[in-house]
Amino acid sequence: MRPLGGVLNFQAAKVPVGRSVAKNIDLASVFALESYGNYTVYAVVTLPTGESFQSARNSFTVTKGRTIYEQRVGLGKKARDYRLITFAPANKSYLYFQAELVDQGRVAITYPIGEILVFRKPQATVDKAGDLHALYLAAPDRYMHIRIDSQGRLAEKKIYKRGAVGDPRLVAFADGEVQVAGGILHDAKKQAAQRAKIRKISERPSALFN
Repeated sequence: MRPLGGVLNFQAAKVPVGRSVAKNIDLASVFALESYGNYTVYAVVTLPTGESFQSARNSFTVTKGRTIYEQRVGLGKKARDYRLITFAPANKSYLYFQAELVDQGRVAITYPIGEILVFRKPQATVDKAGDLHALYLAAPDRYMHIRIDSQGRLAEKKIYKRGAVGDPRLVAFADGEVQVAGGILHDAKKQAAQRAKIRKISERPSALFN
């Protein structure tokens, strides 16, 4: 495939003697990977002397998942289609976020959010700031609330548990604000502190048990 910007030319990397260097590259930013199918990728490293080495080939598949939510945000050339997609490569299902630029007809970003239990339908809505809120079942006793900002970045991630009045739910107010209601916010630090207060059996007073 031809790179989107012509010839690929990444910045040089210095590798200390006896060490290794890792570099992450977003393939979707340099190649048009909109078409579904199987792809093969490899890297070519060129030394300052001009000598080149080719890495082993690796394969990946671009496939269409199941769209469970879609909402258009903005107008005209700034309009974007937000999608929540589920994909189950094996015996687990994963939730993905995707944003498409409407005027260009091009998917700008797709990334995984986390594992999802699909027997409970996720809830999603967009707030007044153009942020996407989603609430989904991540474990039998745990709901995940995520907020993706208008730039497509995962801005917030919170865990909720079932409350006294039932499962947590997303509530959209008339002023465009979105909140989670009906659940209990899971505070990992608070629970760890409570567990630390529990006395161990080994700490029992010897006068009572001996």
